Amino acid sequence: MRLFRPLCLRGLLAALFLLCASATGPTSDNPASLYQAVAIVTGTVEPERSRGFAAALEEVLVKVSGDISLAGSSSLAELADKAGDFASSYHYRDRMAGIPVHDEQGTRERPHFLTVNFAPEKIDAVLRGLGREPWTERPVVWLRVEVDNGISSFLLAHDAAFGQGQRAALMEVAKRYGLPIRLPDGVSAAEPMLAGHLTWRPETLDWSSRWRLAAEGKTREWEISATSFDAVFRAALGETVSLLAGRKRK
Repeated sequence: MRLFRPLCLRGLLAALFLLCASATGPTSDNPASLYQAVAIVTGTVEPERSRGFAAALEEVLVKVSGDISLAGSSSLAELADKAGDFASSYHYRDRMAGIPVHDEQGTRERPHFLTVNFAPEKIDAVLRGLGREPWTERPVVWLRVEVDNGISSFLLAHDAAFGQGQRAALMEVAKRYGLPIRLPDGVSAAEPMLAGHLTWRPETLDWSSRWRLAAEGKTREWEISATSFDAVFRAALGETVSLLAGRKRK
């Protein structure tokens, strides 16, 4: 039973991602999404609003710069209290829309998606103040990801029956990092830029993975182990973003 658990973490979300095209993330003709982030908040008033704005600002600064080392840094912590100053607009969406309010607290305790659009010129200025540059021109990354769950092996493809949970998690992480990705249509896809192989290890209850990035005539290889494939993808795509943006992890 443990072998199946990692495959079902995002099963409920997979159907939504199957409706998407095989490519996800911002493109050179639609960079605005780089300056947008969504945070989950409880209610629509303070202090949750400020917390949501701060979380969204951190995501956008990391996404626009391509520098994942900014996440959780003291530099961003100092900007948290004035995150709203950099926003151009925001709106809420009730996560429980359609479900009647049934408690004394009304909508104050209902979870919401807080979507924040930040002003590009303000975000670019903040990044330059932090010694970073905006990275708005980014390539589409071809991924060839193989998964061995201990029972079967399969290639992640946007229209394949296997790997729906992994595919959903991969696309979610790519969107968060603002990285346009494309999954192959079956096994006849073009040569990938990023290749990965994930293996579930029942003896240690984690995923072991190997990755190879080929870009601009250079090849980088690394390994990642984590207890969930979500964490593996966050680390793998985070490393990819850093390398493509011309930065290495310290």
